[in-house]
Amino acid sequence: MDAAIAQTDLPREYLEDTEQWVSGAYMRTLVEALARVAADVDETPDDDHEVWDVWHDSGREAFESSQLGPLYGVLKTLGTPAAVYSQVPSFAMRMNRTLDIRSEIVAPGRAHVSAGPRGPDDWMSTATVKNFKGLLEGIPTVWGLPLADVQMTWDGEVASYEARHAEPIGLVRQSGAMALLGGLVAGGIAWGLDGPVVAVSLAGAFALMAADGWRRLAGYRRRDVAEAQRLEDAIARADQRFEELWNEREALRRADLTSRKLSGYLPPALVDGILADPELELTLGGRRTDAAVLFADIVGFTPRCEGTEPEQIVEDLNLWFAHSDRVFAKYGGILDKRMGDGLMVVFVQRDGEEVLAMQDRSIACGLDLLRSVEACNAELAERARLPIQLRVGVAGGQLVQGNMGSDQRLEYTVIGDVVNLAARLESASSPGHLLTQLTLVDSAERTNPGHYRRIEERTITVKGKLEEIPVALLLPS
Repeated sequence: MDAAIAQTDLPREYLEDTEQWVSGAYMRTLVEALARVAADVDETPDDDHEVWDVWHDSGREAFESSQLGPLYGVLKTLGTPAAVYSQVPSFAMRMNRTLDIRSEIVAPGRAHVSAGPRGPDDWMSTATVKNFKGLLEGIPTVWGLPLADVQMTWDGEVASYEARHAEPIGLVRQSGAMALLGGLVAGGIAWGLDGPVVAVSLAGAFALMAADGWRRLAGYRRRDVAEAQRLEDAIARADQRFEELWNEREALRRADLTSRKLSGYLPPALVDGILADPELELTLGGRRTDAAVLFADIVGFTPRCEGTEPEQIVEDLNLWFAHSDRVFAKYGGILDKRMGDGLMVVFVQRDGEEVLAMQDRSIACGLDLLRSVEACNAELAERARLPIQLRVGVAGGQLVQGNMGSDQRLEYTVIGDVVNLAARLESASSPGHLLTQLTLVDSAERTNPGHYRRIEERTITVKGKLEEIPVALLLPS
């Protein structure tokens, strides 16, 4: 099984989760892979290969009482195999929406069934054709009858089945035999007895028995038809309700999946805000707030990409992002965007939090981000990849946060001098260091001493600003 699953290029968890069974192409790939593995061949086996008997036999066995469970009694209540053959399209297409199945009772004990793809993208595989043949053969066994004799033709697209089957010997045949016997006696067989009176008496008796049999038969048949109709109506109502529940479940599942996907793209705090006040968060505009912004960038990323396969670069980046995202979550940083190998993270005040405490979180997060590089490089070394170096810049102050863009395309982000300053600080930082405003460092030393080492202090000139800005270069302690 593992060898077959490996050929589908999808994990085993996909197959084990039935909610993922939405791809006909995947199931076909899996079935053909299973057949190749079972037959120990490189190409998909021919239609007449014995490996397909597994699907044929499983179709027959599907009508055993142990397999049908409660449905066994339901089928038996339908009265005869012919009733089930006539309902094959209804039963089958409730479970399979990719096949067009039709049936016709052409004579007593004979049924014609056809199956083919419903749409241009649907298909009939050898496994499906063989399995369906086994199913049609197994229907009479519900009543303890022999397997049906099913002759099949398949042109590679539509399969046709001619099923010949026995019917259970029950009330219908017994009453019919009684009527026949009565008719024969009344027609002259009894005249061989002594005396016309005896003959007339016997003939009359058999005739009365026959008439009584037909009356009983008619009564039973009417009751059978009524019961069968009520049963079919009940099944139809249950099936309709099941379909409604299924559609509701799928709608809820899609909504949950959409929510989880959006939660992966949007910061959790933003998602919570949208849920609390959808109208506010879906309108253009922003609001002024105190915040801190962190920029981080891998040193020498462009030369690193030269001569390296793009897939390997993506794999290395995703490894690094897995480490960095855990750090942001730890300190409540909102990942605003990824820019190639760069990151922009925003820190806003939590409920009841002071501005200085929020700024301290941003510094602590940047330092922890530098520490996480060591663990990431250890994993890169195991893959024989080059290590990375990180450069970090952090700035704090007032900015505007909100929805930017247009009615057609919104982006929740922040703008302001603080964002530009954080980007400039990151560019001016040294590899493996964090560069930030000196005012933020003085605050952090008061609230969280010993968390870092101050390497140097200096002033820098930032494009667009006349005054130089005092900054400090930090290392994790």
